[in-house]
Amino acid sequence: MDSLWWLSLIVLPLAALAGILVFAAWFARRVTDRFVGRTHRWIEEIMETGEAPAAWRSRQTRLPAIARQFLRRSEPEQAQASYLRRLDGLIAYTERSPLMGDAETKEVVLERLDEVYDDWAQRSPGQFGSNLSQFITQGEGLQ
Repeated sequence: MDSLWWLSLIVLPLAALAGILVFAAWFARRVTDRFVGRTHRWIEEIMETGEAPAAWRSRQTRLPAIARQFLRRSEPEQAQASYLRRLDGLIAYTERSPLMGDAETKEVVLERLDEVYDDWAQRSPGQFGSNLSQFITQGEGLQ
């Protein structure tokens, strides 16, 4: 038994290394899903609905009141500027990312995102929100 003490000097570091590698793989998967997966979900949601993703809209409503007092623009104007800036970032991501598929897929996605960008840029700031509020403000609501 005394002659096997050196075996623990090999096994314990290898077990620790294996644990570190498992943790690193798990962490890398989480980070990738957090950033790349979230970006792709936002692009998909924008393409399907033509509206800002729910995560973007909820962030605008969570802005603390104290911060709103110091903003130069009104909340709707700030939301519109934020949405357009983020959408511009998604367009740039789509153009340069190899994860967006082949050239045809990129072309279709970019075409749709450009349409949405033009639509958002032409809207008045108060028209950003859910599809229902846009539906009602266009005069096609509950009649």
